[in-house]
Amino acid sequence: MGTAGYISTVVLFLLGGVILGMVLAGKKEAVIFRGRRTAGRAGGNVLASQLIRQHFHPAEPESLEISERVFPIRVRPDLQRVLDRLTTGDNASGRFFAVHRPHQYESIGFTGLIIRDDRPAIIVPPKYEEVDVGEDEPVRCLQNGVWLLERIGTRYAVLCEPAQRFHQVSGVRFQIATTVDATSPAIVEAFFNELEQAVRRAHSYRGKILSLTESQPYSGLSSGIMVHRLRRVDREQVILPSATLALLDRNVIDFARRRAELTRFGQSIKKGLLLYGPPGTG
Repeated sequence: MGTAGYISTVVLFLLGGVILGMVLAGKKEAVIFRGRRTAGRAGGNVLASQLIRQHFHPAEPESLEISERVFPIRVRPDLQRVLDRLTTGDNASGRFFAVHRPHQYESIGFTGLIIRDDRPAIIVPPKYEEVDVGEDEPVRCLQNGVWLLERIGTRYAVLCEPAQRFHQVSGVRFQIATTVDATSPAIVEAFFNELEQAVRRAHSYRGKILSLTESQPYSGLSSGIMVHRLRRVDREQVILPSATLALLDRNVIDFARRRAELTRFGQSIKKGLLLYGPPGTG
């Protein structure tokens, strides 16, 4: 092969490499462009960020305000009951979903829902835990969920999830995302007040015999608080002197009946009762 032929071969090889590079670059741009067009999905899954952006449009998620409260894990049943009431009916805008973020070892938060990275939060079916509260049916408590709501013309979103760090759950976390306007603070305050009142009333466990436990019960229900179901004992079955029974009636039974009146007058409604002696001895 002559010098001219060798040079021609080298030139063709270089031109071929340039053309191939342009083709590959074009394919790469096409992939990037296609990824932008399908920004609302990841691997066929709907992204939580897309639904949140649609709900607050034209406001950008980066401009939202986020308020937060964390409640003890033991009050989940009371929180769930008031949450069901606050997120249904006229307040609901017809959008609820649960979320999952791969390799997430801590609470997600609204920041984790709207962030755009290589492991976005996706929409999944909701999961519930059945919590025994000593009634005929357990309370189904949601593990996590997002509600897209609207009230008085103001759109807002509520996130409920476990307050956790490295899989250690310490409570129930609520976050409320709102636009920056005059009505948003009142909406946030009203929502949190409803939750706090439910916790103070403590209807789920009030008047029941409880013990704290960390063991997993064989029933499969969520543990943390065990409700003891004691058999009913009628007054005629109690063997005590008449004077002792009268004292118990006055200081325990009558006291419990008048708790509402005592509270109204600012009196304490706490009272202790010491049971002395081994069980079964009276």
